[in-house]
Amino acid sequence: MLAFPNWLDDLATAMARRSLVSRIHAGYTYLGQMISHDIVPNSSAIEASRVVSSELSLNSLYGAVRTHTDYFDGHGRFRTAAHDLYRTDSGVAIIPEQRNDGNIITAQLHRFWQQIHNIAIALDPGDKFAGARETTVKLFQLIVIEDYLKQILHPPVYEQYFVHNQPRLHLLREVMPPVFTQAAFRFGHSMVRGHYRLSDESPEHFIEDLFLPSRPIAPDLAIDWRLFFGVTGDGAAQRANRIDTLIEPGMEQIDRPHSIVNIIRRNLERGFEAGLPTGTQYANQLLAAEPSLAIGLGLRPLPILSGNLRRVSGLAIDELPLWPYILLEAATTNRGERLGPLGSLVCADVLYTAIRDATPTVFSAGGEYEPGAPFRLPAGMTRQLDALIQRFPASGRICMRHLVELYASAERAPA
Repeated sequence: MLAFPNWLDDLATAMARRSLVSRIHAGYTYLGQMISHDIVPNSSAIEASRVVSSELSLNSLYGAVRTHTDYFDGHGRFRTAAHDLYRTDSGVAIIPEQRNDGNIITAQLHRFWQQIHNIAIALDPGDKFAGARETTVKLFQLIVIEDYLKQILHPPVYEQYFVHNQPRLHLLREVMPPVFTQAAFRFGHSMVRGHYRLSDESPEHFIEDLFLPSRPIAPDLAIDWRLFFGVTGDGAAQRANRIDTLIEPGMEQIDRPHSIVNIIRRNLERGFEAGLPTGTQYANQLLAAEPSLAIGLGLRPLPILSGNLRRVSGLAIDELPLWPYILLEAATTNRGERLGPLGSLVCADVLYTAIRDATPTVFSAGGEYEPGAPFRLPAGMTRQLDALIQRFPASGRICMRHLVELYASAERAPA
């Protein structure tokens, strides 16, 4: 049996503290979770529900192939409930990826993307199922690149990958690298708020109360996505917590299908079980292989522990596991508003490859991302998005705000 360090419990306890909010809207926490569920296999053999591909192609939404006719109606549209996923009589969601029914927010975000597919069919009636799927997958990839990663990544790293098309690490081979799955892409756990307001009429709900897997979602828990993706103009849209070493205490008691899980301790244990290097070791490994990472991208080992981590007796910066190291780097380098160089490099490298190698992909036939290239979407969808983009300019070419407006219009339209 693997022996964990004596300070692991103290580290998990020290990290269970409330943080400040960031500039990033709260919905991006759960968009990141959908990305993870699409390309990272379920670590629980009991809960695993499908074969997971390393390509970011929304197989978590569609399944590997169109063989499960229960997902779709006769017109190729996803079956959905009024504000919920389509479910069996016992409440189990009829979707390929059961992890997306793990909490109320992610479940409804899954439905959001199902509806984007349905909108694609409605806007282009001649477009068959395959065309609507291609449109939806490409929109998802565009949102990941132009909106999500543009906000999350250290700017020099974003430009290195998605402007200059110069990947540096080449981490993704045949399987997802553990430095991504067990450390870097778990940064989203620090963005989780302690409570959420789901709509203007809704009271605030504590995060631990939103984990209700395999149950129908009550009407009063229906989400108004404008409160999650910054569509409201009065400042009411909620913000995610900062990316730092402070994790909401509610994450210590998360209801999973077969147990109550302490997410903080579980993440720390998973890193040790995977045999990950410490943060300092990994930064030094990358710099030894490519010293230029220090110059252009600002990669350098962190010198000291800071903040709440200084309370952990017996823990030194050289021993800090990779996951909290990446969180500490974000806090000290970018004040928790985005990832630091090391965390950004790992996430950018894996997601660049996952999108480039996907079918379909928004990358060019030559295998590069072209920031100024046309969307290559069906005419009806392009017209709608062009009008929304002109009305609501964004830092990238397209953002979730545009899709939320598109979604809201479709939800208001008569059936």
